[in-house]
Amino acid sequence: MTALMRYDAARRALAEARSVDEVKDIRDQAVAMAEYARRANNHEMEADAVAIRLQAARKLGQLMQAQKESVGLNRGAAGGGKKDGARGVFVTPRDLRPTLASQGIDKNLAKEARRLGALSAEGYAQTEAEVRDAIMFAERRVVKSITLPKDESAASEAELQITILKWNTMSAAEQAYHLDPANFPSNVKLNAHDTEGTDYARNSYSTVVGCKHPCEILCWAHDVTERFSHRYPHGFFNPVFRPHRLNAPRNTAVPAEAESDGRFKNVSSNFMSDMFGGWVPSPWIEATLAVERADPRWNFLHLTKFPNRLLEFAIPPNCWMGTTVDWQVRVANAEKAFAKLREKYPDIKLWYSIEPMFEPIKFTRLDLVDFIAIGGAARSMRTPEWRPPHRWIMDFIEQVDKQTGGRCKIFEKTNLYGNRILELPGDLSVTPDYPQEAPEVFRYLGKKDREGPRQRPATIIKAGGKLRSAP
Repeated sequence: MTALMRYDAARRALAEARSVDEVKDIRDQAVAMAEYARRANNHEMEADAVAIRLQAARKLGQLMQAQKESVGLNRGAAGGGKKDGARGVFVTPRDLRPTLASQGIDKNLAKEARRLGALSAEGYAQTEAEVRDAIMFAERRVVKSITLPKDESAASEAELQITILKWNTMSAAEQAYHLDPANFPSNVKLNAHDTEGTDYARNSYSTVVGCKHPCEILCWAHDVTERFSHRYPHGFFNPVFRPHRLNAPRNTAVPAEAESDGRFKNVSSNFMSDMFGGWVPSPWIEATLAVERADPRWNFLHLTKFPNRLLEFAIPPNCWMGTTVDWQVRVANAEKAFAKLREKYPDIKLWYSIEPMFEPIKFTRLDLVDFIAIGGAARSMRTPEWRPPHRWIMDFIEQVDKQTGGRCKIFEKTNLYGNRILELPGDLSVTPDYPQEAPEVFRYLGKKDREGPRQRPATIIKAGGKLRSAP
């Protein structure tokens, strides 16, 4: 059984577990899996295992509390059971009540379980995310304690998320109210990143979350909404508008590091969605661009698979407009749209995201763009990790330099490396680090597709040791 299958099995078992013993056993298995992954220096698997451990400890705390409220958890004193007439229930004698020790729960585990169990859903999600970050990016922070949030907002984020269906039922006055950030005063700030996920921009925010493009099989944002579904309660990555997030840029000070490192001035704008997808109401987009236009302290990096829709809006000078080109089939449409954008806005920054690079890609108009990010694909909940062969990267960089004379800037993502050139003279063969061709599971577009989505695969299943799309 592969590690991925073991983790999936542990998650399913945890969801179905109903007793303290079952949950504790899963928690202990997760501890062992995390230690194995740590020794193997596999941060991603370690983060998954620790997340299962935390989830199990949280569920353990909730079960302990329920048990305490029903039969009690005490160290015992002699006495017989009796019926409590006032409550109409049988009261278990103290000497027969289960103890923490009898269930294999020591003081440290009990303390962790109680604290995690007492956290709100959002507080727990934040805790898990912080622990994941600490592991994934090798900061190795020691999480010494898990404390309750100091302030639980009366209005949950779910109540401030507007679906497209709800938006379309609002009156014009109601819509105008939700487009004005002054009506949603808050202390919300940009999300600061000390990670390497999108390290060309060290801040992010999303006024729109959710997407209808069929590439969810490899989408990290889709994974986030599925893992923390209590924070995104509107269905299968259903697009929503979050007006309270409009205040984030102005509430955030530009960090001092921006003076020497431009990444700290850059903001990934709406990477939890494709804000320029045809399903997104224009007023949501215009409201977002308005707050960005009003805050020239920041550069806002947008990314879309629908570059033609960028032509429908007035683009602020501090917005870098990008489009994804992961397959060759996207090149013609991207160049056509960007040629029109460049003519309309000669001074704005345009960029390509060649992430993931699924095949060698050739352009004819690289002079249209100022910046290109190149990357691979991290493992998602549905797809394996993918890193393009090193020769593809070398050839692409040579192509950029030849067409632009070095004017176009290149940013190599950390998830790019690993698929090295491994050759020996003679007939000596070498097993490569990664496949030399992107697995079929990544082919979410048809050959003739440009921007139009096709029917997405129903499920991803294991077959012959490889991931593939079910018919």
